[in-house]
Amino acid sequence: MDRVKRKSSKVIGYWMSEKKSQKLNWTDFASVCREHGYSLIKINLDMPLEEQGPFTVILHKLTVIIASAIQGNAKAQATIDAVEHYIRRHPEMAVIDPLENVRKLLDRYVSYRVVHDSKLEEIDVFIPMSVELTSDDPEVNLEKIVSAGIGFPFVCKPSVGHGTSDCHKVNLTFIITSLTSGSFLLSFFIQLCI
Repeated sequence: MDRVKRKSSKVIGYWMSEKKSQKLNWTDFASVCREHGYSLIKINLDMPLEEQGPFTVILHKLTVIIASAIQGNAKAQATIDAVEHYIRRHPEMAVIDPLENVRKLLDRYVSYRVVHDSKLEEIDVFIPMSVELTSDDPEVNLEKIVSAGIGFPFVCKPSVGHGTSDCHKVNLTFIITSLTSGSFLLSFFIQLCI
């Protein structure tokens, strides 16, 4: 569909990885969209979004790219910056899911803070004690763990909960010498074992 025609219609721009795309039935989804007056356009993140829009809605699964950007990948950061710039220039457009919300979900510590601050514990939701370690100094880390009221054993995992195979690795720490083994990386999430 050419750009002139699309200006008068409602357009859903979408992006997700090929792996995610293969799990969805795009033919049926495109039919439903057409029935409701929407056209469905796959976004090419290697091209300027202004050339591909305008969009009524952006539907995305940019989670892996956002996680890579958080972890310092310059290309991923440039991609996310371009998407955010387009979103800021088009406040009338709906975004599913807002990128800031995705960032919150990727950060284990922030996610736990949101749940903790929601007072769900008052309705019998158990939230284990937790702390984020951002130092490579074992003494500083031990002090933070003790201050947070966390005893041994505890679970230690990377703060970023998506984007690499390492994000799913978990260390179960039973004794204090584990904290001085040099195996800690920056930005770990510590959670009391229950």
